[in-house]
Amino acid sequence: MIAYSSDVGRISLVLDLHCLSLVEGDSRVLPHAHRLALWIEENAAAIAAPDTRGVIAAPQDSHHPLLPLPRLSRLLLGPGGWKHVLSGDAQRFPPSTSFTRALFSHYLWRDRMNLIWKPFREGLLLAAFEGSGSFIPRPPPGVNLTPAVVREIEAAWVDLHAGPAVPLRMEGVLEEEIPALRAAGWTIRRSGTEYIHPTSDAADLRGNRFKGERNAANKFERHSRPALRDLRSGDIPAALVLYWRWLGRNPERLVEGSFRRLLAEDSLLAYKRALHEASDLGIMALVAEAGGKIAGISLSARIGPELACIFFELADPDHPGAAPFLFRAAARVHRGASRLSSMDDSGLPELARAKGAGSPQRVPLYQALSGRAGETGKNTAELDSAEEICDKTVTNHSSLHPYPCQAAQLRDAGL
Repeated sequence: MIAYSSDVGRISLVLDLHCLSLVEGDSRVLPHAHRLALWIEENAAAIAAPDTRGVIAAPQDSHHPLLPLPRLSRLLLGPGGWKHVLSGDAQRFPPSTSFTRALFSHYLWRDRMNLIWKPFREGLLLAAFEGSGSFIPRPPPGVNLTPAVVREIEAAWVDLHAGPAVPLRMEGVLEEEIPALRAAGWTIRRSGTEYIHPTSDAADLRGNRFKGERNAANKFERHSRPALRDLRSGDIPAALVLYWRWLGRNPERLVEGSFRRLLAEDSLLAYKRALHEASDLGIMALVAEAGGKIAGISLSARIGPELACIFFELADPDHPGAAPFLFRAAARVHRGASRLSSMDDSGLPELARAKGAGSPQRVPLYQALSGRAGETGKNTAELDSAEEICDKTVTNHSSLHPYPCQAAQLRDAGL
């Protein structure tokens, strides 16, 4: 496989020892590796193209470097131009005030889309490609949005696509960024709501607003006597089984081709990525173990000085109360942050009801459309629901993207 080596800062052809044991001097491996490396280097421009699905794996302890790929390394990692987003790029992102601003919220979807970035003013500009579609996942990190900046973003988009015909969509827009976009002639739509709790309240499930969750968590603790521990690499197969058990709790999620099935399948890709790269990404992976089996998993991270975020929280349907138990445990881990985000509701009413438990602060999120992308014939004040927007793409699964249909958390929503 092709992988990034963080220690030497280059792209290499590697052998994954999880898949094949390398025998010293094995005559079958190196000749084939040389032929493959030659082909990769000859086709480096196509592999590095922005609209090519990402094929570069993140560093793993099981990777055994075989041959360097200098041409591909220059194209993907060289100075200037667009580069692929890698796990080590987290340092390029300023401290987050919303989950939409964290690297994790975009990087975890790299198996669903190809993420690239380039230097932009004092920060960077992100772009995402999926199938034949492309969009900007969030306003440029480290850059204050003004009408002049918006015009520069439009120019960069034209340059990236080698022509002005491709409409531009930006996700993860916050209320304070709307005036600059509207001044530049963009259309604004509501795409969802982020839910943020005071961490101290969540850590104790304190008050009447958490009464139901607190009682359920305490009951689970009394009856199941769970052990709370860190995720181990050997837990990943059971963690994936847990995902499908959770999915099967609602038959609607299992209907082939249904809206909810598509959301769940996309979410599974991000979940796998989070499990496999938790330590590299600084994700806190907690397991609630009961009766020798995994009853639930929580994946969270500190994404800013005052903000932590729970990206995934899954509980075995046979263990009611495991979800609030893990929610409380994650909040206790992140007590150093004053606020705890449970991400967004993707504009889905069922998810909004679930995430509204505990009366959290509700932060509206928006989608911005430029040029022909905003010419829908609707009044610009009219807000589409996420499901309505997604329904326009469900007929072609390859074009379904997780923004704003993001399903990274469907915790207890009955979806």
